[in-house]
Amino acid sequence: MHFYRGISVPADKAEDVIKDIRANGIISHKGHWLMDHHKPDPTLIEKPDLTIEDTRPKGAGVPAVCACGTFEGATYYGWTHNKNEENDTPIIIEFEHGSDNVAVDGKDFLYTVLQIGVPERAREIVRAVFGEKGLWYADIAWASAEQSARIAIGDLMIHDHEVVSAHYANVLTIAGRHNTRFQNAFTVGMPITSLEIVDVYRLIAPPPPPLPPPDISLADVK
Repeated sequence: MHFYRGISVPADKAEDVIKDIRANGIISHKGHWLMDHHKPDPTLIEKPDLTIEDTRPKGAGVPAVCACGTFEGATYYGWTHNKNEENDTPIIIEFEHGSDNVAVDGKDFLYTVLQIGVPERAREIVRAVFGEKGLWYADIAWASAEQSARIAIGDLMIHDHEVVSAHYANVLTIAGRHNTRFQNAFTVGMPITSLEIVDVYRLIAPPPPPLPPPDISLADVK
């Protein structure tokens, strides 16, 4: 799978960051752009009292980075979302990575939909963005009154290969939490080796064309 990752760094460190990633890939929890994801046993979907203690056991997180499947999504994060007075230089990292250690990044849209979405309003949106298999998980989540169970079902959903593939193919622009804009978003398990790095480069003014206006927002599912 081909990914684009948008970050922002201080201007005086940009060339060093680019050289380091080209030479070494992304191999450690250096910097502040990284996170963990968990890969729970998919058979947990059958557990009647499922909670996040089952899907997120302590010490079982896998170091991961956030990335998009589209250049436009990555430019939003690099040029707008992550850019500030200190980290003023946007960089795009293009890389290839196998699908076995890729998960949907659900923090800015999916988990909120599972927790507070009204099924009658949200079902077609979930189908469009996460596919039929994604809707299957969402229906199970909405059938539970326990928020921990809904989140835990999301933890299983984000690692399902069918859901990952459907989300990767999504072309609808999503307005998520914290003013985020994206068409798809993922967490990719490390290491990402130098052999997987396709290119690393600065984004230079003027800024690239923005994503289209949102097709979907969290207000549409409530």
